[in-house]
Amino acid sequence: GSGKHVLFSAHMDEIGFIIIDATDEGLLQFRPVGGIDPRVAVSKYVVVGEEQVKGVIGALAIHLQSAEDRKRVLGFDSLYIDIGAKSKDEALEHCPRGSYAYFDSDYQEFGDGCAVAKALDDRVGCCNLLRLLENSFDADVTCAFVTQEEVGLRGAMGAAYAADADAVIVL
Repeated sequence: GSGKHVLFSAHMDEIGFIIIDATDEGLLQFRPVGGIDPRVAVSKYVVVGEEQVKGVIGALAIHLQSAEDRKRVLGFDSLYIDIGAKSKDEALEHCPRGSYAYFDSDYQEFGDGCAVAKALDDRVGCCNLLRLLENSFDADVTCAFVTQEEVGLRGAMGAAYAADADAVIVL
């Protein structure tokens, strides 16, 4: 190499949710992990916990909402994950507090050369990092696959300090 050291970093995590409790009726209460707009979460399918329980995100039925509720965007404190449980105990037995939930969606192509999938930004970054590894460079190159993009780019920052590189490029 030239004595120069370059770090390329790509994230490999995705946004999701963490289960915080359940209602007496068996609906899971949750909070976001990462930057998720609650307006896009309603009616989305999710997978929850180690048992990979299927669920759907919903809100209080519209006929049970107040006129004021129907005028505002519902926050995550007003949304629930329904896994078909009939009680709080049943819900937490399958999806205990601290369980992680993520969107359940498949890769789909559409239009002219377009695609949609969950965590596509991170997946494309990892793919490009793998492509970089096929090349040779006039510098020492370190590639790091990191996490924690959704909570402040902590993985890339930690890798950058650990590598002590002359340049850091985060994909």
